[in-house]
Amino acid sequence: MRGSQILWKSFRKELNSMMINRRTVTALAVVVGAWVALAGFWKPVRSMQEEAPINSLKELDEFFPPAQVCGSCHGRAHEEWQKSYHASALVDIATGFKKYISQVEAREGRFPNKQELLACFDCHVPALKFAAEPVVQQVARWVVEGNRPEMTRFNVGCAFCHTGAVTGRPEKNVVHGSIESAYQPEGIHRSQFAPKMRKADFCATCHQAYESPVAKVFCSLVFESWQKSPVRETKQCQDCHMKASDGVASDYPGSPTRVVHTHRFQGGHSAEMLQEALQLALEVGKPATSLPVEVRITNLAGHRLPDG
Repeated sequence: MRGSQILWKSFRKELNSMMINRRTVTALAVVVGAWVALAGFWKPVRSMQEEAPINSLKELDEFFPPAQVCGSCHGRAHEEWQKSYHASALVDIATGFKKYISQVEAREGRFPNKQELLACFDCHVPALKFAAEPVVQQVARWVVEGNRPEMTRFNVGCAFCHTGAVTGRPEKNVVHGSIESAYQPEGIHRSQFAPKMRKADFCATCHQAYESPVAKVFCSLVFESWQKSPVRETKQCQDCHMKASDGVASDYPGSPTRVVHTHRFQGGHSAEMLQEALQLALEVGKPATSLPVEVRITNLAGHRLPDG
């Protein structure tokens, strides 16, 4: 801010002694413009999502490589992720998404535009928010066609969560993660510590009522439920759904043993998680004309059940 203070003093001095002429007005414009720029008052530069979208599927893969590329070094995490619902995020909703697309077509008389498609894509294939409309529509057409081989390429992958979800923009050769002092061998991508990835708010991007550009989507209210729970004082989403253990984050030679987290993202679809989240009790009464049975279910999770 020192530079802006100097310019402000210069501006005040010019005001006190100025004589209104063309040269003075020009000088004042330069001084004011420089001061405003240093003070940070220019309108923010638009994000890549608005100004310079990704224009091809090839370019999309360059910014957000398929998960198997990451798996070449991060084998454990990739193997776990493959068993998660994140890995099949588009395929799993294909039937409902196809119905939504047909409803938009019937209402508008045209194929949905990017903003309308983001009502689903923004969470189920989030990298597409940075893509140009023709790219987004091509993926949607594969959904309509039921082209499963193409659809399986699109999901909630490693590259989006570890780049775009952290910074809000595509990046190449930089990976953000929750490890504060990541092992950094030469010739490999740069690693940046992202403390926000340890917080429940990071998951809230999708796991709450979602406000798309064209509609409010209530696929999940689990984050709002957690916010109202006393568990929020002691546990984040990651504590239960990305459990910690000792291991190596990378298969690269020399990677140290440290605390790592599962990428299974287990939830209500996991019998193991349900056993931890619910307590079930049965009490059978004395039979008369019928057999009375009382079932008590106690929610031990930090949010309502079921949800997703």
